[in-house]
Amino acid sequence: MENGHVKQIPYMLGTTENDLFVTPEMLERGEKTTLYKGCVEWSQKTEELWNQPSYVYYFKRHLPGDDWGAFHCAELWYMFGTLDRCWRPFEEQDRKLSREMLEYWVNFMKTGKPADAEEWRPCTRADAFVKVLE
Repeated sequence: MENGHVKQIPYMLGTTENDLFVTPEMLERGEKTTLYKGCVEWSQKTEELWNQPSYVYYFKRHLPGDDWGAFHCAELWYMFGTLDRCWRPFEEQDRKLSREMLEYWVNFMKTGKPADAEEWRPCTRADAFVKVLE
């Protein structure tokens, strides 16, 4: 980043509640993983270096059908709108979340912002905002 080998554009990135290396004890303590913290730090660094916004999400929806929770990449079914291609017994709550996420991703592709500032602010040093998706 500091050598300019990264595109100086807005970014949208995030992690899931039961992502890689998350333990039940971490969840009980409300402790976030290195991956979560890295997303926040990336956002703050893009702001510092290039004054570019980054938008961070934290996906917490526990997928129906088993006890794996919001595992690594669980949000992909939602953000690509492919719930109907999965064996899981998705509910209306899941479809609503998928529609919201599709809107965020399309808005981001069109404008560089997933939503208006009241709904999803950039993650900055002054305001380490993370959009919770559940």
